[in-house]
Amino acid sequence: MAAPLTVKRARVTGTSASRRHVEHWLASVAVDRLGLAEDEILYVPRLRMRVPAHAEAGGGRIPDQILEALRAELAGADSGWGEGFVPGRAYRFTSRGRYFAWLVALLVKDGSAPARAAFAAATGEESLRQWQRAATLGDGPVFVAMVARLAEIGCAARWIARFEPADIALVRQSLERSFAVRLELMAEPPPRRTHAGTPPDPITAVPAPPALREAIASLEAGGNDWRALPASAKAVLLAAVMLARKPSRSTAQAAELAAAVIRVSDPAEAQYVDPGQPLQAPPPAARKISGPALPTPSADAMPHEIGARLAGRRIRSRPSPAPAEDAPKGATRRPGQGDAPIQARHIPATRAPAAPPHIDPAPALAVSPAPGAARREQRLTPFLPPDARFETGFGGLLFLVNAFIALGLYPDFTQPLGTRLDPSPLWLADRIGRFWFGARYRSDPLAGWIAGHAAPGELPSTWRAEPEWLVGFETPAAPRYAVRRGRATLWHPAGFPLSDEKQPRAPHRPSRLAGFRRPRAARIAPVRLPAKPADRWAACLAFYLDARLRLLCGAGLSLLALPARIQTRDLDLSARFALDRHPIQLRIAGLDRNPGWQPAEGRTFAFVFE
Repeated sequence: MAAPLTVKRARVTGTSASRRHVEHWLASVAVDRLGLAEDEILYVPRLRMRVPAHAEAGGGRIPDQILEALRAELAGADSGWGEGFVPGRAYRFTSRGRYFAWLVALLVKDGSAPARAAFAAATGEESLRQWQRAATLGDGPVFVAMVARLAEIGCAARWIARFEPADIALVRQSLERSFAVRLELMAEPPPRRTHAGTPPDPITAVPAPPALREAIASLEAGGNDWRALPASAKAVLLAAVMLARKPSRSTAQAAELAAAVIRVSDPAEAQYVDPGQPLQAPPPAARKISGPALPTPSADAMPHEIGARLAGRRIRSRPSPAPAEDAPKGATRRPGQGDAPIQARHIPATRAPAAPPHIDPAPALAVSPAPGAARREQRLTPFLPPDARFETGFGGLLFLVNAFIALGLYPDFTQPLGTRLDPSPLWLADRIGRFWFGARYRSDPLAGWIAGHAAPGELPSTWRAEPEWLVGFETPAAPRYAVRRGRATLWHPAGFPLSDEKQPRAPHRPSRLAGFRRPRAARIAPVRLPAKPADRWAACLAFYLDARLRLLCGAGLSLLALPARIQTRDLDLSARFALDRHPIQLRIAGLDRNPGWQPAEGRTFAFVFE
């Protein structure tokens, strides 16, 4: 973790205090009163101040004066991405990724003696290789943010060109651990020759999906010469740029994009095509999804039994799900669909809900843009989405991320390759918000932001409540069976569907369920569900979550209409709530704990109560 304040050199005049005293005064400065936002970092190359003769070290008077001097430096600090490094100037950074990228640029882009001295003073290391292995390469989100920032100034490829095989291996492991993206590359073979005697161009020879084509165009627009890199280095560079541009979509299509990145990175694996023909997306890789499993809670999570209470589970030890590669080829099981295997389906990257008017859709990027157009395009589509700040009346919908993890619909940071639905968690929370709150939510800024940043996907067409979800709902009353518009729905007496599926051709009456009497037919369905099967699945989940919350704390999803201030920065999302107005029911249900890093969304979530 980077310190929020780095002072290269400090000089205090007007006193006979020794160096040890000055260090003690600096350590006593209340950095939280400096005015830095959360995760911000201030670099001060030279701090000078004079202590009056009557000033005393006791009572915090000298540390307070140092604090005022630091505030003056903060007011004039630069963002760090100007024309170049200026010795003696203070720099301010809004995230660790941007700060670390600036430190790399000091050596990779500038390389002057003052820049090297600033790097050594800030990191305590003379060697870039030693520092980056200890501080950056093993942290997937930080590495992705660094690559995005360095690509903006045209030195991402120059940085990765310095990597040794051990560095590449460390980055691959961190991307797999954080984003579930596997980039297994063999040793780079010699380029394969075509019938014309020239090696195929990686851009035109590989049928690249749109996300990869956009990443390549962005790199070239920023002046990053990535073609000369070894295959393994190309793979981590392209993967990082894709993850930075749309982390949730890249995570949802990790297998397909990783395969395309490997093929682009290795000319020997490229298939020669006519450069005049349009590029076609490669056949999708089958994704294996096993049944829901109880995830391991994060370090800052509340006690394990609270998350299990939301899912209705009894506390018991369960083995981790089998790795994806152990599943039968082409077969998958989505949560809520029993044990019957189904064929994995490909969700094209271009399928996305229409963006609201205030969000500009991503323009179609050419593979080889003209130099002038490339520069303009680079300004329009940055590598990382710009920071956002907005207020919402439905901040509680973000708490559903914890509910999805507890139900086994998505993995937590301990099992990035575990079971998951096709869409990202925020997209599913958005569907629930649209169904439950209607037009009030659809006009909220949170709905617009999710539409522009979350990854859409296909939900199962059949809804089935898992048996462990029903713990606590035991009742002697019989469920109700209703048929409407060709869909057969079995309703629990608590007000949520036990199952919802297409009505079979042969009329039948559902058999007795474990713990329930034989269902009785209902002339009118208790609640009208949406017509589209995928929307019905999200609606069924909403009814279940509402019933579970009412069972736990006496109030349902209406609690999620909670005002919050949202701030996004790089791959982090924080939501700030008023503690005095926070419903205690959400704390009882265990929904408001910090989810931390979520591999299925490609973001870190933090909930702050003020």
